[in-house]
Amino acid sequence: MMVVHFSSTDVAEAAGMPYDTVDRWVGDGHIAPLNRVKGTGNNRYWTIPQVVGVAMGAKLRRQSEMRCQLKIVARVFRFIADMTRDELEEAFSEGRTHLWPFTHDLKLAPPWSGADPDECNVQQVYHEVLAVLVPRALKRYNAKIEVTV
Repeated sequence: MMVVHFSSTDVAEAAGMPYDTVDRWVGDGHIAPLNRVKGTGNNRYWTIPQVVGVAMGAKLRRQSEMRCQLKIVARVFRFIADMTRDELEEAFSEGRTHLWPFTHDLKLAPPWSGADPDECNVQQVYHEVLAVLVPRALKRYNAKIEVTV
């Protein structure tokens, strides 16, 4: 199977945020691409879990009434980015679809009683990210890519 990585432009589109914000978050150390290149003209590459981590952090920052702090975005990014796609999909198949932010250590857990079903829903963000990235990858690489949706 072909391994596909995504650009920062892809990340920005999938996360629903400006490219400049992705660039600033990288520069400030809140998020990190697969390759940590610096300078104009060097492309950063991202994995699907990394893109999901950026998108989840961006969503939490947009949703929270007081805009969650960037250190929370960084924690969410690292937690999700450190997982593989297989680990994410296994958690989802076990019903662990939501980010459990109420403890010192983040974890994926089933939705809790009284929770907004969309808030902290990593599985939903994962599918939104794939809906943006898969067509881009198919067009870019003119290849058949296996994706579990």
